[in-house]
Amino acid sequence: MFRILRWLTSVVLLIVVLGAVAADFGAKRVAETAMADRAKQSTGASSASASIGGFPFLYDVLGRGSVDTVDLTLEEVPAGTSLTLQSVHVHLVKVAIDRQELIHKRKVTIQSIASGTAAVTISAPELTAAAGRTIALTSSGQILVDVGGQQAQASATMGAADVLDIDVSGVTVVSLDLARNPIVPACSFSLTVTGSAITATCTMTPVPPAVIAAMSS
Repeated sequence: MFRILRWLTSVVLLIVVLGAVAADFGAKRVAETAMADRAKQSTGASSASASIGGFPFLYDVLGRGSVDTVDLTLEEVPAGTSLTLQSVHVHLVKVAIDRQELIHKRKVTIQSIASGTAAVTISAPELTAAAGRTIALTSSGQILVDVGGQQAQASATMGAADVLDIDVSGVTVVSLDLARNPIVPACSFSLTVTGSAITATCTMTPVPPAVIAAMSS
């Protein structure tokens, strides 16, 4: 009899634990979807996904009022009228969430974010469309720009903080403001050139209000 009671107790505890875990994952999924949907709507991106780090989610939010990390990825993000960013990835640390809004209204209202990094990727076809002339990127990291029917080697630099300049022999052929979308912060970007894209990255401490508003319900 004692063994049966112990077995039943173990089964009940297992069911409770599994139910709690399922509820936690379900709540996290709701929050991730809400962040992604809000970011897609506010930025005009073609798609968006969000991932919340840390476990258990409900303990983090209800007990501490924050989550360890949030990763947000957006595809085909407009930056003004002439430029489309291939992707924007934002990694956020110590994201404070309004507990009352989450409990009573099922809304993810972000109050503050301690720090984060942003990575903005622009493909060669997107650079070509924005510049109005062919821009090619090589596997060795070179930038080639069509000038009068000839390919000329170019350089990419960040001008005034968030402006990407592509120059040929000291002459700027195109200037692109990367922060023409609320999810992209105005900060000091560093550049990496690959065979398929230019990626601009920067660090935010703290994360600016415009970025918070772009993903907060």
